Amino acid sequence: MQGSDGKLSHNLLALSKVKQYLPYESIHCVADLENRNPLQQDFTSTLGVGKIMTDSEYLQFKTCWNTLKVEKYGSDMTMRDYLGFYNALDVILLSEVHLSFRKLLHEQYKVSPDW
Repeated sequence: MQGSDGKLSHNLLALSKVKQYLPYESIHCVADLENRNPLQQDFTSTLGVGKIMTDSEYLQFKTCWNTLKVEKYGSDMTMRDYLGFYNALDVILLSEVHLSFRKLLHEQYKVSPDW
């Protein structure tokens, strides 16, 4: 993961190895992506039967948020910037799963899912 200077950031790399959180249900329109200070109550989820984010989960989110502000986006960071980071983590995870699946199929059955 690269910082704002284009160099490898060990702090950002460490963030990519820990579960991150996104307040899905508080984003209703594009204007909501301009939020610069997501609050803990923004993370309430009806999918988790009204689950409210715990203090430790919010602390993890704030640690990630503050690290991204310092290392990558600067003090003007918004939820839009965070969403880009969050989505990149999903893409990296999906590609890792695909590579593992591809390797397994090749080793076990000598076929590739890429055709």
